[in-house]
Amino acid sequence: QLKLLQSSSARVGADAWNPHLSEFIERGEGWHTAPWWLVENYMYKRLLEELEHCGPAASYDPFEPVKLEALGQAEESLQASLAPLIDFVATASVEEALDAALLRSLWGNQA
Repeated sequence: QLKLLQSSSARVGADAWNPHLSEFIERGEGWHTAPWWLVENYMYKRLLEELEHCGPAASYDPFEPVKLEALGQAEESLQASLAPLIDFVATASVEEALDAALLRSLWGNQA
């Protein structure tokens, strides 16, 4: 069953999420009946809550040096790839900008 988030951490965002989450809890919705987007994000927020009990170890990433190196090497390609979207968003309506950004994100998640 879903339950309200308890953390006061900005990473978890319980203050913003709990009012929306309570609607699903009051209807008795759980992991298998609530919308997938809510459940997927809820799972990560619950994981962040649990990691807060681990202290500094919760933010340790043994792969951080490799990730930062790869990101640095990809910076020019990322900028070139994002330039058309950034140009479009600068002049588009909010709805058009959101549609374009979501479409790009969905295409990027296919891999």
